Amino acid sequence: MNNFELEEHIVKNIDNAIENKWIRVYYQPVIRVINDRLCGLEALARWDDPKYGLIMPNDFVHVLEEHDQIGKFDSFIIDEVCRTIHERMKNGDKLVPFSFNLSGRDFLLCDIFGIIDTTVRRYEVPKEYLHVEVAEEVLSHDYERMRREVERFRSAGYQVCMDDFGSGYASLNVLNDFEIDELKIDMKFIQNFSRKSRRIIIAVIDMAKEMNIKTLAEGVETEEQFEFLKVVGCEKAQGYLFGKPMPLDQCMYEVEARGYELEKLSEIKYYDEIGRINLLSNRPLYETMGDENSLKEERWDSSIPLAIVEYDGKSFRYLYHNMEHLNSLKAMGYESIEDSIESIMANSGTDAKKFWNALETTRLKGKAHYDCTLDGNYSSLEFRRIVQDDERCAIVFSAVNINKDGRLERAEKLDANLRYLYGIYNGVYLLDLEQDSFEVLYLGSSDNDVIENGKISTVTNDFVDKYVFDEDSKHYRKFFEISTLEQKINQSDRGFINAYIRTMTVHGDYTWKIYLAMMVAPKQALVFVRNADSIKANAWSEYYQTFPVNVSQDVGAELTTELLWDNFVRNSSLGIFWKDKQRRFVGANQKFMDYYGFRNKSDFVGKTDEDMGWHVASEPYRRDEYRVLREGAVTNKVPGHCIAHGSIRDIRASKMPIYDNGRIVGLVGYFEDVTETERNRARKFNLQETDNLTGLLNSRGMGTAVLTYKDEYDRRGNDFAEIYFSIDNFQELISQQGHAFGDEILYATGKKLSVGLGTSATLVRHSGFDFVAIMQCNNQRDVDVMADKIRGLVSDIHQVNGYICDLKPSVGGVRYSEVGDLNEMLKLGLERMHKERDSKDEKIQ
Repeated sequence: MNNFELEEHIVKNIDNAIENKWIRVYYQPVIRVINDRLCGLEALARWDDPKYGLIMPNDFVHVLEEHDQIGKFDSFIIDEVCRTIHERMKNGDKLVPFSFNLSGRDFLLCDIFGIIDTTVRRYEVPKEYLHVEVAEEVLSHDYERMRREVERFRSAGYQVCMDDFGSGYASLNVLNDFEIDELKIDMKFIQNFSRKSRRIIIAVIDMAKEMNIKTLAEGVETEEQFEFLKVVGCEKAQGYLFGKPMPLDQCMYEVEARGYELEKLSEIKYYDEIGRINLLSNRPLYETMGDENSLKEERWDSSIPLAIVEYDGKSFRYLYHNMEHLNSLKAMGYESIEDSIESIMANSGTDAKKFWNALETTRLKGKAHYDCTLDGNYSSLEFRRIVQDDERCAIVFSAVNINKDGRLERAEKLDANLRYLYGIYNGVYLLDLEQDSFEVLYLGSSDNDVIENGKISTVTNDFVDKYVFDEDSKHYRKFFEISTLEQKINQSDRGFINAYIRTMTVHGDYTWKIYLAMMVAPKQALVFVRNADSIKANAWSEYYQTFPVNVSQDVGAELTTELLWDNFVRNSSLGIFWKDKQRRFVGANQKFMDYYGFRNKSDFVGKTDEDMGWHVASEPYRRDEYRVLREGAVTNKVPGHCIAHGSIRDIRASKMPIYDNGRIVGLVGYFEDVTETERNRARKFNLQETDNLTGLLNSRGMGTAVLTYKDEYDRRGNDFAEIYFSIDNFQELISQQGHAFGDEILYATGKKLSVGLGTSATLVRHSGFDFVAIMQCNNQRDVDVMADKIRGLVSDIHQVNGYICDLKPSVGGVRYSEVGDLNEMLKLGLERMHKERDSKDEKIQ
């Protein structure tokens, strides 16, 4: 084939190739290293020409660039990728992020960002599904312009990846000058895979981790290469080991056939956070030993025991561990990773309990630490939570040998001060339960005869006969029982057991002593003995210091009226408020503010109930308050309704006047929410009116609420509206992430609307993913304003429970005065909502 002839053919036929779909998009899998799941697909083009057959990118991309035709080519690829994502979302197919490459000429020939963003909006593709790849060579030219372009993509929510890192001469300069999300290590380093190339890969990963940049290695073809990437902490891998570029359907079939599960969109952030951990940080990465290119004796990982586990509060599994970690487990008596998991899950042994407690503490508080001895050395275990979602958390932990890790001074201090620790005990004994041996390690009391080494049963029986108070003999023997001692210690939450035993002194009387036993190794226990009288005396002394016997004769002098009022308002379970003579709020307690969702007093101070709009029927409240302010009346537990957190609540309000020298200057009141009481009563008759998932009204509750609004319309002519809205892409999201994630979306939507709409509307989850807002209105403009506000609130939800997703609402509103019938109102509202949704679909098509 003549190169000039092929080049001429490519230039002349690029438009035909696009129009006739000779350009085909192939996809190659990207695998998350730590969990072996498909986490991405790279879009790669092939030209299936009717004359020349399959033309590879190396043969046509540079030609299109030289003839300024690359822009239309890349625009076509982007359109195909977005269309594919849209179709898969619409069909409920599983999805992972797609990446595509941009040419340097794209940034000169056209507004490539504008083209991409327009395409993304047209197909309603979440930006989280698109990663933009730009080659290192492209970024190294015209720094200022390219920096602005990269920032433009990142600011709009796209991930930007530097492709072919290490292929040029400006790699470090580019890293220094650009903010990027991911490095794609050039495949030549993996394919070479010599000691030198491995060191370069390690250095790149170490550097990228410190800069909070994700790493991806391309060109992976062997299990040996993949295992190396796993050990050194590379996050993603791509290459023929996982699959070559193929049409999408074939690619997904191959992925499934090879046993790779798809990573959910909700898991991306979770595993990205785990990937930020630098497994190489501040530790030797390798040793120069053996043959230059031998893998057998070369170290890449950290020299300290290091592991990452996933913990859900009940069980855990390893995501990563290095060889030193396995060695430390063996020092603790475990033969393998599986053995340690089985032991800890069974909650047996002191070390297992410490580890279990550390996991739980880390899950709750973010970090934990404890010291222990491993293989005869002092060791310090550090735990840190990496990331957490509703179901699990990832925890990294390491064990540092204090004796060897440059902390010899601390180890020496521990040894030196341990001698002083012995001084507070009468005796310290080592029990070998397997050999039935009792060994005296330390004896610091002359109360009894010298205890000699021997069999546990012999020593303890002899001691009971000579020194133990008769009533405590049974307890003493039970404490030292060989067959149950280890089990009792292991079952204790504290990791030790203790007993108080009365023991004879040299004077023939008895004193209380505390016996404490703990396991230090399988079948080996330490027993500590010390006087208990001094402990009790100190405890009683502290008790009497806390509660003095003499009481001041000036009873209650410190309980001022201001102090009493302040504490009552602050600690009362009632919502307390106070108003001036014009019925304007002057203040309220925290219970009141929390009930209505106020963050600051400025949200309500200086306003009346009518200003707040939280009463469906405000006249009864206004009438009662005028009676209090003008006549000095006191109202007690008057029933009523108010809107709080998007639902109509049943309350009982009490109000009374505030007098100053006989003159009424305001009122103080409080209320109780009796909705739960009413709801519990309704449950007896199967009349629940609240949606359990969102906390909003359900369809039954809507019926009750609408009747309240209609009654106000019939009596006083106050018009009201029902605004129906739904989440258009709800089904697509749950098909990708599962029904549990769908529940999270509904809950988040209800919460967002409750806070955003406050007391201005009654909120209903009508059915499935359809909602309704009911509000009083004066005209159509009020309805339109509320509809726009609802659109904005729902569209503003970009993350649910920490995971990225964009919600797309459709809204339709109707006023009661338009139709004069509740059933027609429901029908027309849903019809207008569906009409808005259909108009969006038509625009996409």
